[in-house]
Amino acid sequence: MTPIQSQRYQLRGIAISKQGGRPENQDDVGWVDTPLGFLAVVCDGMGGGPGGKTASYIAKNVFLTEMVNASPQASRVEALKRAVSKANDALYQKMDEVPSLKGMGSTLVAVLISEQSALVTHLGDSRCYQIRGRRIVFRTKDHSLVGQMVQNKAMTEEQARVSPQSNVIMRGLGNTSNHAPEIEEVAFRKGDRFVLCSDGVWGIMPHEELAARLTSQQDVQSLAANLSAEVDQRGFATGGHHDNHTMAVVEVNMNSILKDKMDKLTKIIMSIMGVLLLVSLVFNFILSRGGSSGAELEELRTQLGEKSRQITQLESSLQLYSDIKEKGSKELITRVEVLEYEKASLLEYIDSLMDQVDRLETKVNAMSKPTGVMDNGKGTANTGTASETAQKIMNRMTSLKEVSGKDFGKTMGEKRNLRNQILSLVADLDNTTNHKFKPTLDGVARELKDPNSLAMKVMQNQKRIYVTTLPASQKIDQLIGKIKDIKKKL
Repeated sequence: MTPIQSQRYQLRGIAISKQGGRPENQDDVGWVDTPLGFLAVVCDGMGGGPGGKTASYIAKNVFLTEMVNASPQASRVEALKRAVSKANDALYQKMDEVPSLKGMGSTLVAVLISEQSALVTHLGDSRCYQIRGRRIVFRTKDHSLVGQMVQNKAMTEEQARVSPQSNVIMRGLGNTSNHAPEIEEVAFRKGDRFVLCSDGVWGIMPHEELAARLTSQQDVQSLAANLSAEVDQRGFATGGHHDNHTMAVVEVNMNSILKDKMDKLTKIIMSIMGVLLLVSLVFNFILSRGGSSGAELEELRTQLGEKSRQITQLESSLQLYSDIKEKGSKELITRVEVLEYEKASLLEYIDSLMDQVDRLETKVNAMSKPTGVMDNGKGTANTGTASETAQKIMNRMTSLKEVSGKDFGKTMGEKRNLRNQILSLVADLDNTTNHKFKPTLDGVARELKDPNSLAMKVMQNQKRIYVTTLPASQKIDQLIGKIKDIKKKL
């Protein structure tokens, strides 16, 4: 058992690899700080005889070496793909040099941890689990014949675990037909653990038992030592022919910049709450303008009131999903399939409902704004030309690019405020130009409204200051270029 440490990142861990009941240990494990983050990897050799041991050793070393030599400016995903490709090439080169090694191969599972996020890379049936408290929040999908059958619901996970075909690997390094890695980006929180392991660990016991052990409140050293001892105990008790078993447990002591994506249910509830708030604000605004266009305002009042009631009803219906998810009651599970169909329908309805409310809000705003008057983004109204509005958009986009700060929340708050100012000005420019540039302006607005908008991305620099990422700056420059082209045509 070997401690895992990093000189650059706040994390700690433990690695352990045992021979089990096999003639030799064909697993390998390694870790290193790279220019792109801390990297840990587990490989499980395939091919029998000396081939498996050689394959995992070469795959691990070449993969780690390539990542150590990666450029700090390189894309993390592309660097991982390149490292996997180089490791695969190295295996084939070795097989050409030593004919007795032909047919060897290796699985690979790795996690690259940086301030931004964790990138999990894998080929084969070696796994990565992300543990948060007493639950597993992420697990890789096995690239194996039985793994595909589980995903296609042709067999259960337990049937796959004990199947004689469980060793048929569909994707891996070396002697497989598919060498493309699967790479997924995940957020992490302080205290999260990443567990990398070969199938000798997860294949010895049912998933429920393994999950209970992985989520136990032990320190990383005790967790790894106890789990490894349990694997050996069960293996020797059933004949002593059990597989090599290797794991690396890494616990992070920091939060990633990337935040967890909300699940679909949470997004639904948040959308409903947001629309309810919007309805309330617009409705109150309408009530405050009793002197203008009474008939039209009365119609808007009626429409918005109806939408408010409909959304309230939807919120009550959707609470059923929240109850099922929170309680996890087995007797309720049979209702999920029916409710899932209803939820899909409600999602579509909510989208259409929000579009209607957006149109109503636009209509109200148009009623409240005299012709030729536009918002300058600071709460005051000025008359101005389309050219001046275009310049204001570009100025605020430049400010959006230059936002920085020590506090992530405040930095993002400032960026969101600027984004909202820009969207308001874009709408003004569209109106004052009689929609002549609508496709371009709609594209700019869509880019900024997107919850995952590249233009809104930030990262910490060496001084621990949150700044706009280089790709985000480039995206903002592209948007500025589009507004500049419009201004030239005015």
